[in-house]
Amino acid sequence: MQRDTRAWRTTDLLLGLAVPGGTTARIVRSEEFAAAVAGQVLRSADADLALRVVHRTLEEISRHRHDLGAWLTSRGVYEIWPPL
Repeated sequence: MQRDTRAWRTTDLLLGLAVPGGTTARIVRSEEFAAAVAGQVLRSADADLALRVVHRTLEEISRHRHDLGAWLTSRGVYEIWPPL
């Protein structure tokens, strides 16, 4: 995300994590990500950032035994997830 005094610019880096309750977290949308990188839709710096962030987050969630609530709490997020 980039912002200035007039606007915010966001880029969907296409990678995500799925953390279904009681199962192992996994990286999702990797096919779309690979196609965007191959087609030069994503800049290489953005692709590198996406890979670093998704892998770091997966590692952090893994340390919390794939418990999204515990991981969010460790990050200072105390709201119920998902919201009711």
